[in-house]
Amino acid sequence: METATVYERIAQIQLNAFKNIGVQAPEIVSRFQQIRKNVIQFAEERPHYLGQGVPETPEWDHYIERNLAKRFTREPPTPYQEPYIYSWLVDVWGYHSARLYAGDDSLSDRLVLATAPTGRFNALAIHGQDKIGILLEDGLLYFAREFTKILSDLLYQRVSGQLRLVEVGTDLNNRLIEKTTSIDSLLDVTLNYLVDGYVTPPTPEPTDMDNETVSVHNVIFQAFIVFVIEHELHHLV
Repeated sequence: METATVYERIAQIQLNAFKNIGVQAPEIVSRFQQIRKNVIQFAEERPHYLGQGVPETPEWDHYIERNLAKRFTREPPTPYQEPYIYSWLVDVWGYHSARLYAGDDSLSDRLVLATAPTGRFNALAIHGQDKIGILLEDGLLYFAREFTKILSDLLYQRVSGQLRLVEVGTDLNNRLIEKTTSIDSLLDVTLNYLVDGYVTPPTPEPTDMDNETVSVHNVIFQAFIVFVIEHELHHLV
């Protein structure tokens, strides 16, 4: 009979994944500490990277934290979970589940989200008694970010200073002709991930992003991730 908890099973998958890429247990913690140091330093140097006027903690219950330093205040489910990604993932799921499930917290209370560098274009549904788990390949998050960033640039354009969705038809056809480099980039990022099984974590943009661009990109990016989570949930409930 299976006695390992969902947390223990996730931790073992994560540890094995790191070992497969040559990272041993003691190095994992050091790696996470370096990420934390880099992110906090970046947040201090570029406080408006995610848009001007990043608000303090909003009054509503479910929101997606835009203060990068605050992402390290949430306790990860295992010692081998990268805290920054985990915090963002929980925020995204909390934001959407609060709307999808109309305040029913029973599912969110049972669900444990996690990531690991498994090298597989996939996510895992992990069954348990009191808890259920979904583990996403962390490269899938990096891939989704790059893919949706390029896609949002294709589908939206600035008209009189405001972002507008490109209309289907002649406008979209002209846009695709104009943005052949972007289409090539979509193909490259997809094929590279499918072939290599991993995506290099994206680097920050050279300039700070405006609120409108951030919003458009994030809607598509988060929808991608929520779709993956919902798909795995159907294997669990």
